[in-house]
Amino acid sequence: MAAEFRPASAGQAQSPPPGAADTPMQEPMSEPLAAPVAEAGTALAARGRGGVAVQDWELLFTAVKQRLQSLDGAERLPGQAPDACVSDCVEALDQLQLTLRHELERRARLEQDAEQALDDLQQVRQELDHAHQAARQAQVLARRDSLTGLPNRRYFRERLAMSLTQLERALPSSTQPGKETGLAVLFLDLDGFKAINDVLGHAAGDELLKIVALRQARALRSGDLVARWGGDEFACLRTEGLGREALERLARKLFDAVSAQVQLQGQLVQMRPSIGIACWPADGRSAEALLLQADRAMYQAKRLQCGSVFAADLCDSAPSEEGGGGMLGGSEE
Repeated sequence: MAAEFRPASAGQAQSPPPGAADTPMQEPMSEPLAAPVAEAGTALAARGRGGVAVQDWELLFTAVKQRLQSLDGAERLPGQAPDACVSDCVEALDQLQLTLRHELERRARLEQDAEQALDDLQQVRQELDHAHQAARQAQVLARRDSLTGLPNRRYFRERLAMSLTQLERALPSSTQPGKETGLAVLFLDLDGFKAINDVLGHAAGDELLKIVALRQARALRSGDLVARWGGDEFACLRTEGLGREALERLARKLFDAVSAQVQLQGQLVQMRPSIGIACWPADGRSAEALLLQADRAMYQAKRLQCGSVFAADLCDSAPSEEGGGGMLGGSEE
């Protein structure tokens, strides 16, 4: 009677039938089926985590299912039912393969969405950078005179207020008698500027204002500030300690620079300035007080045609800005 080979029950060992070592089940015929499994596994390991393509997973699942099915077929005799465990494994692999496909598709969509989100974020960042640059540019323009390029009245007031705050916090010795002043405001107005506009036109007047602005900026030190107050009026701020003689030299330097002849439309023009000087703290401790005193001194210099006047030298009867249309009444540009 022929020997019958039956799968061993769970927990029971079964000896192989005689001659089993020579049966095809143990022979190299299964190696062609095992090779794809090894190749697929090697491909997956070589690609590394996160770099595995869908076709590599498909190859691995197909090779494993074929391997299981071939083992089951090799062990079964003709007419014998398939092993339920192997069938369950193949079915589970089919389900796992389908789930993996869905997950890979979902991952591809997520990566695409993430890439789009990064592009959108980059665009938003660029728009924010442009907005910030525009805001900074707007702040600069808001404090600059559009004609001369000098700081305007707004910026001058801010710098003056900041400088006064710093002086108030300084040691009391800065206000002791005999000490140099810690701050000086100079107002400068061009005498007879209206005649330039009337005779040569506003284009020539604008050109003259640009030249006067440049000359003043060159006459001052880097730490000083010159601003266009409005119209043909300018303001200067010196924040370092200065005595009366030093301020007189500064006023003369500004006077000489501005009054130098300039050629406009083929004509030589000479513009004479009037300068008023106010010092902290003798002429006032607040910005408004200093500005008012410098304006009054400038008007007095214009009336006397003396070039410059210190606010400390004004008498009580000196004309005020209301009587002479001083710088405080100029329009801001």
